[in-house]
Amino acid sequence: MFSLFYMTLIQPIYSTEVDSFTTREAITFDSINPLNTEMNRRLQKAVRRANAMGKCSEGWLYFHLGMQLRAGVLGGFMISPLESFANKNKAIQAKSYPRKNSIYKEVRFLQSIPITVYPLGKLLLVNGHHISGDKFSHFLNVGWSYHKRIEFDGDPVESALIWGQKTERGIWGLATSGVYSYADLVAN
Repeated sequence: MFSLFYMTLIQPIYSTEVDSFTTREAITFDSINPLNTEMNRRLQKAVRRANAMGKCSEGWLYFHLGMQLRAGVLGGFMISPLESFANKNKAIQAKSYPRKNSIYKEVRFLQSIPITVYPLGKLLLVNGHHISGDKFSHFLNVGWSYHKRIEFDGDPVESALIWGQKTERGIWGLATSGVYSYADLVAN
C-alpha cells in the first residue's frame, strides 16, 4: 500500500488523465505542423550530437535520441519532452477543463488520488484526431521499452504486449489513476 501511495505522490503535478469528450469541440487548431517541427528539430539535434562524438555509432545515436525524445535517457520518468512541448507551447491549442466540469466529476479521492488531486491532462488535435499529450510519452517512453524487449532482449512481440498490459494495470494506469486506457496501449 505504501508503494502505491508513494507512486501517486510522484505523478506529474500538471496532469493525470484526460477528458476526451468535454473539451473536444473547443479544439479547432490542428497541431500537426508545430509537433512535426519540434520532433524533427529533436531528431536532427540527436543526430548532430551523435556525429559530434566522432564516428556515429548505433549506441551513441540511441543515447542521444533518448536524451531528446524520452523522459530521461531510459524513459523511466513520466513526461517526455514532446508531451511537455505539446502541453506548454503557445503554438499548440491544448485544452483541459477543471475536474468539476469533466467526465471525472463523480470520482472520489479514494477511487483515484491523482484524478482528484492533480489537474486533468490536455487534449489536442493532431492530424484530425483528438488525442491527449500523454500519448507522446506512452509512444516514446513505454514504446521504447517495448523496442528494447523485442530488439535487444530477444523477447517475442507477444511478451512485450503482455508486459505493456501489466504496466497499464500498474504504474502507467489503473493502479495510480484508476483508469485502464486502451488508447495508452495503442500508443505504446
